Amino acid sequence: MLSSPSALFLPVLIPLVFGIFILVIRREHRWVKETLAILGMTVTFIVSLRLFLSGTNQCEVFSLVSWEGIEIGFSLIAYHFNCFILLATTFFGILVSVYSVRKMEGDPRSRQYYAYLLLTVAAAAGSILSDNLVVFLLFWGVLAVLLYLLICLGARGSERAGMKALLMVGGSDVIMLLGAGIIFYLTGTFRMSELSLPLEGWLTYVAFFCLLIGALTKAGAMPFHSWIPDSAETAPVPVMAFLPGSIDKLLGIYLLTRICLDFFQVIPLSAVSIILMVIGSVTIIAAVGMAVVQKHLVKLLAFHAVSQVGYMVLGIGTGLPIGIIGGLFHMINNCVYKTSLFLCAGAVEHRTNTVQLERLGGLASVMPVTFFSSLVAALAISGIPPLNGFFSKWMIYQGVIELGQSEGSVWLFPIFLTVAAFGSVLTFASFVKTLHSAFLGGHSRAMFKTTEVKASMWMPLVILSVFAISMGLFASTVVRYFLTPIVGDRPMTISGAWTPGLAAIFILAGLGVGALVYLMTGTRRARVSPSFVGGEVTKYEAGKMVSIHLYPKSTEEEELIGGSFDYEGLKIPASHFYDSIRTIALLREVYKVAGDRFFDLYEQISKPFSVAIRILRRVHNGALPDYIGLCFLGGSVIIFVLLLLHFRLV
Repeated sequence: MLSSPSALFLPVLIPLVFGIFILVIRREHRWVKETLAILGMTVTFIVSLRLFLSGTNQCEVFSLVSWEGIEIGFSLIAYHFNCFILLATTFFGILVSVYSVRKMEGDPRSRQYYAYLLLTVAAAAGSILSDNLVVFLLFWGVLAVLLYLLICLGARGSERAGMKALLMVGGSDVIMLLGAGIIFYLTGTFRMSELSLPLEGWLTYVAFFCLLIGALTKAGAMPFHSWIPDSAETAPVPVMAFLPGSIDKLLGIYLLTRICLDFFQVIPLSAVSIILMVIGSVTIIAAVGMAVVQKHLVKLLAFHAVSQVGYMVLGIGTGLPIGIIGGLFHMINNCVYKTSLFLCAGAVEHRTNTVQLERLGGLASVMPVTFFSSLVAALAISGIPPLNGFFSKWMIYQGVIELGQSEGSVWLFPIFLTVAAFGSVLTFASFVKTLHSAFLGGHSRAMFKTTEVKASMWMPLVILSVFAISMGLFASTVVRYFLTPIVGDRPMTISGAWTPGLAAIFILAGLGVGALVYLMTGTRRARVSPSFVGGEVTKYEAGKMVSIHLYPKSTEEEELIGGSFDYEGLKIPASHFYDSIRTIALLREVYKVAGDRFFDLYEQISKPFSVAIRILRRVHNGALPDYIGLCFLGGSVIIFVLLLLHFRLV
């Protein structure tokens, strides 16, 4: 069946039918919608796998418009790259659907949730398989609407976050339409498989940057990122795992790669190449800098989701095969460990009803599977060998170094390399704080009765952890069979002495020795010491109440942990490990203006529009005479302009 070209329509049709069916069923039967969602995702995954294994295929389902040389047809194409993206999309769809069985249990909006998940997969499949740029953008726009609907299923205030996501992603879609129009003007076709434009002439550059804005907004790179951390505060956690965590990264980086490899010809060290690398570097360091000081677990992960996009953009921006493949490998690696981290946060929220790090602690003993999955994902995102994140980052580093060996670019690669490496250091530091606050710190009273989540929630976590480990141990195999075909015949060499298997043996041996030392010595006995300030033991008696404020100025954090405490029982939360960063002279003002949303592109653009809206509200006062007067005034202006043009032409 899948040998027929029309089979390309199945990844769009199957989740579409299942999603619509879930929406229209009125009687709520137990497990019906959950079963339909998992079944629809699984069947779509099987079809996608068959397409991936069958090779290149193409079909024209029907023609939408054919007029005066303009042809817009529902044409689909399957080849190695887009089938790989489709396969990954449906795979994460299955995991999130299984996870949501318990997470969304009892939620009155679960029917809409599962339907929107399936419709999102259908729209994603349509955009991935489309060979016509206009049809691609139609599906892309549908994804923006579904993103809004899914975010709005969250807590109170999610409508505002959903509207922000819709306006930012939808606004970039409008800009992409302009780029598509320019491309048609330059080439006379909307066929994506026929596009190959050299970056020459200002119109070509305008078209390139119009499409680039759409790709970066979808992926969440700076300065088009702010919809992701804002959504993290109110959106359902599985939605964050499914969209910003996986699908949006896949689609955004897929489009970025096609722009740089297929639609246009980006040359290494060209102006466009350097711009991409600068965007990637700024995204890495700025987003991880914001993540370090977060105390809301999901928002912290959202900033890391933004930061990791920077590595992908940096790798693709090199224009070299090793860098491009490194960026693509990091894309799929990020989807693995970032989805795992979001789902782990959802498991913590499911059991404790909070994601505030100050209110968590000691969960490792009561939620061991969640802790193990969080630990693996945290080490992977930090680039610790032998996990998958290390190998993809290492390939990006090598691409930057190889680019730096070119004549006239020696000054470039140390900057980009330092930023990328320092970003990994800050990422690791951030997750030291996170793991200690949630899992390794002392028990809070709310945690005593907490237990591990049900199997349907922890099974996806274990699967993703296995993938994070195996994709690091067998990274060369993944690169050779899944990623190298994407860059075609471009020559590539992977130098160095990195052997994942050998590294894993040494690391495990070191951990084993450390465990033996820990068990054979007295380090397990906790040392109890009296409280001290400034190195001197305090004279306060047990039960003495003191006042403490961690910040000189009133902030949300001070209100949360400031006040009176039992001095002997005082514990400074690990979530405040790096708050002193805010007091560093060079960074104090940066954090201040960031807190005022100065770097939020959406807020800056919306300010003039808000002024116009206030003016229009005054005009639209509901008084009929005022409306008649405005109509008369507008008509008079139109007549005056027409008369002026008439006499000028005469």
